[in-house]
Amino acid sequence: MAEPRMEKLKVSPHVRRVFINNIDSYASKCIAQCLSERVAGQTETEEEEERVKTRAFHVVGTVSGKYDVDIPYVLEEYLQPNRDELLAKLMDCDVVIYNITQYAEQVDEALLAVSALHNEMGCFSGSKMFILVATVMTWACSKPVDPIVMEDVPFTDEIFWGRKAHPNFKPYIDLEKKVVKIGKTNRTLFSTYVVASGLQYGMGEHVFHYLFKITSSDEPDCLLLMQKIFDMVGQPRNYGLASQEVEEEERRKAEEKMSREAQEKAEERKEAEEAKHRAAHWEEWTKSLEEVMKQEEEVLEAKSLPMRNYLMEHVMPTLTQGLMECCTARPQDPVDFLAEFLMKNNPFNY
Repeated sequence: MAEPRMEKLKVSPHVRRVFINNIDSYASKCIAQCLSERVAGQTETEEEEERVKTRAFHVVGTVSGKYDVDIPYVLEEYLQPNRDELLAKLMDCDVVIYNITQYAEQVDEALLAVSALHNEMGCFSGSKMFILVATVMTWACSKPVDPIVMEDVPFTDEIFWGRKAHPNFKPYIDLEKKVVKIGKTNRTLFSTYVVASGLQYGMGEHVFHYLFKITSSDEPDCLLLMQKIFDMVGQPRNYGLASQEVEEEERRKAEEKMSREAQEKAEERKEAEEAKHRAAHWEEWTKSLEEVMKQEEEVLEAKSLPMRNYLMEHVMPTLTQGLMECCTARPQDPVDFLAEFLMKNNPFNY
């Protein structure tokens, strides 16, 4: 649901409505605060109320509900909107900013947002802009531009498509490429940008903020600090598996293989039994069908015997003789000839 922050704003034609996701998180909150401080046509000496009414950007956005923070400079907050509600809010904005640097679940939502806006381009009332605030971890495995040069060489847009992400950040780089590709459809109507924000730390962005605070205290307790690190990221270990872990993994895979093979054999036995049962049932049904057909033939034979005897005794002798006479005489009208013959040679003289 939307929570309005300010009422009766004097909306200037130059004011742009900006959407920011997870606006209660540290990085998104800073972006919102920076934008809200931009004022159109006002001086530093004027009253705060007048500055709010004439600000250059009206900031709205979603909140995660994880933090209890005060963000008075945000016009509206949306708590867990569904897909249709989110699209309606995005369609009302001129600029959409999605920050995916802090929470991995926002990657899918950002993909949904940019794809939905791209599909609704025909319904835009004006031009829109989509800005993806990404992470430099999508460049983590990229090779230097010139490996011979010892000093660091900055990456540029020309090598954007050749960069390689850290294995854990493949969905991020796929999203970045999708955003850039969508922006090429119609730059005038819907432009897109990808911004690499660098590594954020030390000001509340991630879990290491607490550790920085401890180390900056007057009497840091190293043992307590180490225990805190262990609780957060786990006990220290090698990147590779230990020999015992390798054996356990191999044993687990062997057990899974044996279980899978036993299951497959059980299914094969079950299928063979079912096939055998079907074959026996089919043979029984075939025998029953043959027996029924034999009985029907016997009944038909018994019923047709009197008629056959009658025809053989009273009809067939005269009819056979008439056919032979017709074949000998070969009349022009054989039917009439046969009829006349039968009338003349009727054994009953009717």
